[in-house]
Parts: sequence; C-alpha cells; structure tokens
Amino acid sequence: METPLTLQNVAGMLSWSSDSHYFFTRNDNMPTALWIWDICRLELAAVLVQKDPIRGAAWDPTCTRLVLCTESPHLYMWTPSGACCVNIPLLNFLIVDLKWSSNGSCLLLKERESFCCATIISALPEEEPDQSDDTSEDE
Repeated sequence: METPLTLQNVAGMLSWSSDSHYFFTRNDNMPTALWIWDICRLELAAVLVQKDPIRGAAWDPTCTRLVLCTESPHLYMWTPSGACCVNIPLLNFLIVDLKWSSNGSCLLLKERESFCCATIISALPEEEPDQSDDTSEDE
C-alpha cells in the first residue's frame, strides 16, 4: 500500500516572498534543493541545489531577496536577477538558522551554541527593467 502524498511529507519548508510574487518549497526527501516558484507566471523560477541539506531559509521583508543556510559558514542569496554566496568570517561558525529583522536591515544568524548579527552592505543588483525596443523609426 502506497503512502499518500500530503503537504506534510512533501514540503518541509515553504514561505511567501514579501510581495507575494514568489514562494519557496523544500521537499524533505530532497533536502539539498530549494524550489522557487513564480506564482504570477505559474512557473518554476529557480532551483537552488546545495552540497549540504538546507537548514533554514527566509525572505527579506522589504524586497524580493531570499537567504538560506546549510550548517556551513556561508549564506546563500537569491533574487530574480541572480544568486551569490557570502562567507561569514567567524572561525567555526556554522549557520543552522536565520531570521531577518522586521525592517530588513540585518539578519540574526544562529549557530548551535551562539549567534551573531549580520548587516547586508551590498546585495545582488536590482532586477533590470525590460530593455525591449518598442520604438520604431519612420523612414
């Protein structure tokens, strides 16, 4: 007898972006992959595949920026315009969870026995406006 698929055994993590344009899911059967869905286009926007299981993920409360951690000294960031990895320069600090401040100015990074606060100084570039050429020249 097969086990029925339910939200509980498929999506161990899920959350909406602050603008409700995106949401992410992480299937507990594939803990190294985070699926980012574009709800306005009804399509998959990105899949972030990590070497280690994803321990925590959170949307910036002020813009479309996702940050995730994998019990490593790195933060992984995603925006619609791209992704990057940021090293946390603390000796043996392995991030197991994270939380944004309510105004998006800093992150609380949690390790097993300690924590630190991080400020995002520069991030990925904002999404570029559509550069399509809608003008036509008269001859």
